[in-house]
Amino acid sequence: TNGARIGQWDYMGGANQHWNIENLGDGQYRILSTFSRKAFEVGGFSTLNGGPVQQWDYITGENQLWNIVHVADGYYRIKNKHSGKCAEVTGYGVTNGTFIQ
Repeated sequence: TNGARIGQWDYMGGANQHWNIENLGDGQYRILSTFSRKAFEVGGFSTLNGGPVQQWDYITGENQLWNIVHVADGYYRIKNKHSGKCAEVTGYGVTNGTFIQ
């Protein structure tokens, strides 16, 4: 549903763990869940540290656009266009169910 939070989990191979990353040009990407077809977004157009990352119907909002930058071998930074902040795992969490913010 719209507003469902995005969290991390051990890889189980389900469609709910697969994402389609679409290049929209100008260094901008949209990230859609393969399972729900909803967009990876910063909820409520938050610009605060710790703003929730959730799924929502794609409505072309800047809170649903991401800049994906290669920073090292196999590593990327995912930065939101609207807030200018990077997606991260809350509190350096390593357990299943830890939310992305």
